[in-house]
Amino acid sequence: MKRLASFVFLTATLLAAGAFAAEGTITSVTTDPVKPKPGEAFKITVKGINPGPAGCTMDIIFPGKPLSRLGTAYSFPYDSSPDFTSAGWLMFPNPGTYQIKIIGAKTADSNCQGSATVTVKVDAPAIGGIGLAAGGIIVGSPCPSGWHGVAQASGAVNCTPNKPATKMTCPPKTQYFETECAVGCQQVIY
Repeated sequence: MKRLASFVFLTATLLAAGAFAAEGTITSVTTDPVKPKPGEAFKITVKGINPGPAGCTMDIIFPGKPLSRLGTAYSFPYDSSPDFTSAGWLMFPNPGTYQIKIIGAKTADSNCQGSATVTVKVDAPAIGGIGLAAGGIIVGSPCPSGWHGVAQASGAVNCTPNKPATKMTCPPKTQYFETECAVGCQQVIY
């Protein structure tokens, strides 16, 4: 009888440990929209398998923020909480490329496994349908050939000439000069 009780206890313990270890595995993470604009809120969707009855608790590593609890998935796919978005978490104020990582967390109730990373490319806002690259230089500029557009804070666009790839050779008694709007040779006064 004592042997049977030990066997039942050991079996129950192993079954509980096995069920705990098998609960929830994170397999992937995506954002919607895929390419948000600066300051635009986006949603995170986590996919996984077998969250189990206790759920799959997940942490998030978000650029510029401390490791935080994303939530607990009781089914997959799991969408980020509206609280994260309304608190300004799920948005980037500046253009760039960022990585967000979701990590399975071990809690008293669950042992979520795995992790997944998503790369988020935040594009600069369009001005009149014209996209901006880093430094305010306009991509798909309305400026004439040989000129490039520079966006102003007001939303206006200024066109300035492209600088030559090499400096021009100036004749004697002149020197090369370059400004924002011109290049050339100017007379040197001796």
